[in-house]
Parts: sequence; structure tokens; C-alpha cells
Amino acid sequence: MNTEIPKPVPGANQHPRTRSLVFLTWGLPVLLLTGITIWFLLHGGEGSFWHSPANGLSRAPNPEEKLNSSEPGGPIEVVSTIFPLSDIAKNIGGDKVSVMTLIPPGANPHTYEISPTQAILVAKASLLIRVGAGLDDFVDKIMSSISSRETIILRLTDGVDLVDGDPHIWLDPVIVKERIVPAITGALCRIAPEDAAYFRKNQFLYQERLDALHREIQRLLSNLEGRPLISVHSAWRYFCLRYGLKGIYIEEFPGKEPSPRWISTVVDLAKRSGAQAIFVEPQFSAKMAETIAQELGVEVYEADPIGKEGVPGFNTYIDLMKHNVEVFRKALGENRDL
Repeated sequence: MNTEIPKPVPGANQHPRTRSLVFLTWGLPVLLLTGITIWFLLHGGEGSFWHSPANGLSRAPNPEEKLNSSEPGGPIEVVSTIFPLSDIAKNIGGDKVSVMTLIPPGANPHTYEISPTQAILVAKASLLIRVGAGLDDFVDKIMSSISSRETIILRLTDGVDLVDGDPHIWLDPVIVKERIVPAITGALCRIAPEDAAYFRKNQFLYQERLDALHREIQRLLSNLEGRPLISVHSAWRYFCLRYGLKGIYIEEFPGKEPSPRWISTVVDLAKRSGAQAIFVEPQFSAKMAETIAQELGVEVYEADPIGKEGVPGFNTYIDLMKHNVEVFRKALGENRDL
């Protein structure tokens, strides 16, 4: 953001009453006009959203309205909160979608604050894809402003049996294949039914790739079953359940500093389970992990649940998962004794 140095205001040394009259004459109308302009940019019309927990979709209830808010003949405008969802949407939508990610690389989705510019882009999109269940609640702050009758909101955790309320379902490739991909495909087909066959074909091809990813992870981690995977953040719960690892999490709750008593409990559990490494995420500070790792005499490794668009090895969901699997294999070591 460019910051302009304020120039001296004519009459700055005037009597306070004179300055008040100047503000009422010029400043107040400008503020009101600015506020009204932003309101119209964000609102674009009146109407209330409905929400169906069964399919995670929300939109305005007018059945006669056009669903695709993108330019005629142009790609469907899609916005997602995190990069893995953006990449999945690109694989399904192909050249018929234009996808933007709200959270930049390295940012913490639990504490992220959406910008006014992003809020306007969300309001103009045809589809907003979010995780839900507390992971990307920053979107809730603008939901009352997104009154566009052409925006579909897809909340992917709706209808999913969450474990302890954990929202990190995309880190299980099987859940991605069986729940997330069909949900995104269905939303795109509703927006552009004339392209449904194209989306369904891409869905099938991408699900085949996810099947191959799942089989590869099973093979690579088959000798590590039962080994403890200790991470600061509880992102890897579904991954551990799927592939037979014993997840131990330093954080009691996402975004909340653990108490000293809880940390002591985790350290004791880690010692008893023969922990060989502690995993941190680039979206969180590694300070706590380094302190605990020093006490345990183990190393700290970085595993990334969100990825980095444009960075090789991190710029697709499948590549990201393969990278993390290699980190786990290196840290847990197939030839190490428990």
C-alpha cells in the first residue's frame, strides 16, 4: 500500500469552531459518499442466503436468477480460502474456471484477516469454496456483505463426520476423492450445466490420480505403522488415521496456546511412545516445537498442510502430499527402532 505524506491543511491554525464548520461542509459528505460506495460494491443487491447442511451449498433463493456471475463467455470465477482447494477446483474446472486463493503462502488460516479488496472479489465470484468447522472463520465476517444473488458458497466440512471437530479433512486423499471432489464438481455443474459433461470427465480423471496417490502413500508408509507423529498443530489427524500413524498433538485446540500442564503431558507421552521427531508447519511458530524437541533430544521437521502456489513440489495438492510423505519417512525413518 502506498502511503502519502499528508500535506498541511489550509486553515489548520483556525479556531476549532471554524475547523468544525469546514469538516461539516467538505469532510462529512466525502466520508458518507465513500461509505455508500463501498457498501454498494460489496452488496450488489438484496437477498438472503439459504444453507443446506446436506450438501454444503449456500445461495440466494431466487430460482430464476443466473448462477454464473462471471463475464459472458468467460471462465467461472472461483475463490477458495486455501490453496489445496484451489488446485482441486482447477483440476475439475480446467480452462472453464479462473481460481483465486484468499490465504497467501505462510499465513495462518485460523487467524487470517480478509482484506477489503478480497471481500469485493468474493462478492463478485460465482463460487466460494471454504473448509468450515472453524478453520476459515474469517470469511464469516463478510458473509453479511456478500448479498450477491449469484454467489454459491460451498462449505466442505458440512455433512462430514468430523473427528473431534477437526476441519483438516483435505489431508486425507480418500476424503478428497469421495467428498471434496464430488462437492466441487456438483457446484460447478450447477453454475454451468452446459459444461457438466466436461466437469464430470475431469472429476473421473482426477479421482483416478487420487487413487494412485493413496496407494503410493500406503506403500511408502507401510513399514511405519504405529509410529508416533508428533506435531504442534493438530492438522494431521485424518492423515494419521488413514495411514496407521499415532498422532500426538501439542496444541490442545487450534490457535490456542497450550498450558504448561498440557505440554508436560505431551512430553511424557512422547517419551513413552519413543518419539523420533516433532513436526511444525510454516504457518505457525516453531519456537515451542524447538523447546520440546530439545528436551526430548529429537529433531524438528517441517510438514506443510497448505502448500505454496508457484513453488515446485508445493504447487499442486498431489505434489504437496508427496512432499509431506517424504518428510515423514525421513523423520520417522523406516530403519529406526521404536
